[in-house]
Amino acid sequence: MTLVFSAVGAALGIAYKRLSKRMEQQEHLKDGMVTVLHHMLYDTCKHHLRKGFLDDMDELKEIEYIYNAYHSLGGNGTGTEIYNRVKKLEIKEEK
Repeated sequence: MTLVFSAVGAALGIAYKRLSKRMEQQEHLKDGMVTVLHHMLYDTCKHHLRKGFLDDMDELKEIEYIYNAYHSLGGNGTGTEIYNRVKKLEIKEEK
């Protein structure tokens, strides 16, 4: 019986190590994705802030999609601050 408990304990230990490694990898992937999304958000927003306007609602929606993904992964206030600045820009709809 002791042998069975030892085997189960060893198996649980191995499973725990594998799970811990996967969780760590997932956290690194999440951090990397936040970094990429922050870069995309910042570059896109800076472009429109330099222009001083958005061409149409589609541009704002694209920025909103990037921001929502960034924010849902735990992106910080710098992305929110620049996103809010872009939302205030005039939208020049195509007529």
